Amino acid sequence: MTKIARKPKLKKATPPRAKPASRPNRNTPVSARTKRGGKGAATIKASGRKQAADRASAVATALPTAKSGTKIQVLLSLLERPKGATAEEMMAAVGWQKHSVRGFLAGTVKKKLGLALSSEKQEEAPRRYRIVKSGE
Repeated sequence: MTKIARKPKLKKATPPRAKPASRPNRNTPVSARTKRGGKGAATIKASGRKQAADRASAVATALPTAKSGTKIQVLLSLLERPKGATAEEMMAAVGWQKHSVRGFLAGTVKKKLGLALSSEKQEEAPRRYRIVKSGE
């Protein structure tokens, strides 16, 4: 009886891993660049507390400028009114569903734009939302 030689098992080929961006401490900027670092190179800087505070104060003093006639601009104009707007009014104005309007209020108005949003609920009336300007 003769033995049959077994073929050695092949290892799976794994793609090389990219090195993570290293920085000596948290205050050092991290930069991400395109392959060749040409015109398309992007730089991401770690923002310090002072930069974040400056950005927040700049956003709070001036309302954002969106393209005229966009859905975001329509909703912001509804929210800027003294009486504000209900979710149903915003839904009718832009054709969104209720969960999309609530997501816009939380994600875009509060987080991205950094605006103060007031929510008021009176008896037997729908909840009204409005943008509160500083000093009100």
